[in-house]
Amino acid sequence: MQVAPLLHSFILVSLAEIGDKTQLATIILASRNKPLPVFLGGVSGFLLTDILSILIGLSIKSWIPISLFKVLSASMFFIFGFLSLIERREKISIKSYKTAFLTAFFLITSMELADKTNLVVIALVIEYPTLIQVIAGITLAAITMMGLSVIAGSKLRCMLPSKWLRMGSALAFILFGFYMILELFGIKFL
Repeated sequence: MQVAPLLHSFILVSLAEIGDKTQLATIILASRNKPLPVFLGGVSGFLLTDILSILIGLSIKSWIPISLFKVLSASMFFIFGFLSLIERREKISIKSYKTAFLTAFFLITSMELADKTNLVVIALVIEYPTLIQVIAGITLAAITMMGLSVIAGSKLRCMLPSKWLRMGSALAFILFGFYMILELFGIKFL
């Protein structure tokens, strides 16, 4: 058994996610929700998009415009941001397991579609014929990166006043929305 496909997949996908908007959004979600459903929803959404990258491969551009995914993602960020701003409660609401899971799942899925991680996954699938090892490396990277992000978000919840977290997360979501709109026009900052 070759270890290179698994290690390369783990390392490249992990590096692609460090400081990425997905990691930052996961930290924000975990600072406002129960950690386990955010973790499970985030990992599920992350893996779904990577599996789609494997299955769809390079042909995605021929039938679904990438710009559509970016517009949908930006819209979700604006909605989450503005809803956070108008939330009147000072106390952070610990949402139900199902709601936190679905929020994390849909947000992470929409963010990961057409993300640089997809290109990494496609390149790994093309380079290595051992698909199982590539998938294992991607899965380990998803679990590791989501786990670290959820831990960071949970720590923030304990350290900062709820009003600051609410305002900070609202601002971050709105800024992510603007960032994704700018990406549509070829402007990138991260």
